[in-house]
Formats: sequence, structure tokens, C-alpha cells
Amino acid sequence: MMAKEMRMDAVQSREAMIQWITETSAVLDMQYPVDVRITTHDTVLDCYAVFWIWMRHITKHLKDKWPDAYFMLDAQGEMMHDMMCMMFLGKTKPMKIGKTVVDSRQRTLTSPKMNKGEMVDFLRKIEEWSIKIGVTLPQPPSEYSNE
Repeated sequence: MMAKEMRMDAVQSREAMIQWITETSAVLDMQYPVDVRITTHDTVLDCYAVFWIWMRHITKHLKDKWPDAYFMLDAQGEMMHDMMCMMFLGKTKPMKIGKTVVDSRQRTLTSPKMNKGEMVDFLRKIEEWSIKIGVTLPQPPSEYSNE
């Protein structure tokens, strides 16, 4: 296979990118020089993307600094997501639908869906909390950093 350019539009993780490069390069004819460039788009990330970057970053920091206390945290940041939602979002109010009462439940990023203002406020609370515990969060170009 000969190609001038191959594109991977969305990289979810370093591991996914390495796997894509490995699989793609396996079919290349290596008789010719290969020039590999990894570039990023100069786009602004939405608040949700920043949130997940931060969850993975905080998870890694806590596991590195206090491995005994935080060994159970998953690398994807799912458990950190749950913790942040519990700390800063609280629960929904109980609802009555007809004769049925729906109990309160934990709020998350998507249930009920937050608007941009609520998301920015949520990120601000996470950032303030992380400063208190000594974690410096990455600040990629985003809707949050442009606020």
C-alpha cells in the first residue's frame, strides 16, 4: 500500500493512536522511506472534552502520589467522574409523574444534561478543588479556558 497521507481524525487515547499506527503501518511497503508526522488540529475543545482530560489527569496524579489510597481508580477516569459528580452536582429532586414518585438520583454530566454555563461552573469547582489538593490541571484551548 502506498499513500501520501493517512489520517486518523479522532484520537481517544495514546494507546488507540499507537494501535492505529501499528495496524496501518503493517500494510505499508517499507522499501521506501516513511515520514511519520503527528499533528493536532488547532480547534477549541468543548467543556466535556476538558472534563475527561482532567478526570484522567487527576486519576493519574492521585495514583502516582498516593498509590495505596487510590489504587482502585480506573485510568479512563470513570470513578473520578462519579466522585466529582457526587461532590459538586448533588442529586436531582424527587419527581411525581402521575401517581408514581421517582426518587432523587445522582446528577451526572448528561443526566440531566447540563448547559454550557452549568458545565463551566462545574469545571471551575473541579479546578478550585484540584488546586486545594495540589494538582495542576492542563489547560488546552477550550470553551472553558476562553471564558
